[in-house]
Amino acid sequence: MAEFDNKTREIVQRLQAIRVKMLREQPFYAVLLMHLRFALDESTPTLYTDGERIAFNPYFVDELDDFQLQFVLMHEILHVALGHCTSEEKDFNHKAYNIACDIVVNSNIMYSLGLIKEKVDFLGNKSGYEVKKDVEIAGEPLIHKAPDGIEGVELDAKEVYALLLEAYPKLKNEEETLDGNENDNAYDAEKNDENASADDKNGNPLNNEEDNDEGNEDQN
Repeated sequence: MAEFDNKTREIVQRLQAIRVKMLREQPFYAVLLMHLRFALDESTPTLYTDGERIAFNPYFVDELDDFQLQFVLMHEILHVALGHCTSEEKDFNHKAYNIACDIVVNSNIMYSLGLIKEKVDFLGNKSGYEVKKDVEIAGEPLIHKAPDGIEGVELDAKEVYALLLEAYPKLKNEEETLDGNENDNAYDAEKNDENASADDKNGNPLNNEEDNDEGNEDQN
């Protein structure tokens, strides 16, 4: 599909540019990003990570501006860095634990970007955090505080999870199974330490160079 292919190429170019920007401004996140592959997955409404790749719906990514795209990449990277993909207990409510992880991750990224600042009095005593600017992704405000109002940057995911169950007891009785981050419909991108890249729906690697005739042969 030409429309899909063109959109994917544009996204790959944006990912390359944003990774270069992150190398200058957020090198911690940029280095971690180099260890993850990109994958296309039209079955997911947004994007996700399974610890080895970041899979995204190209139409969702196309709706984001550059700041939002950088934020969601940092979001997925930090899930991996904090071990959220592997640290969930078997008896945890999956939905609640995902929310807890998101609160921690969003708050930490906002702190990294200077959108959350520590409150410090003239004696140097710290007294919590203040929000300089909230963040919206695709028109939705991001959650970054635990139910008791504490910033996620002060807690880990399991602490936030416990606070969620305390604040919303019904979550304990909800049956929420682990769902498919490992999606058979995702298309793995070609791993490349130098350039962000992705495969099209026929498995052809995409890059910024002109396609040659041999590389465009139908693979049916």
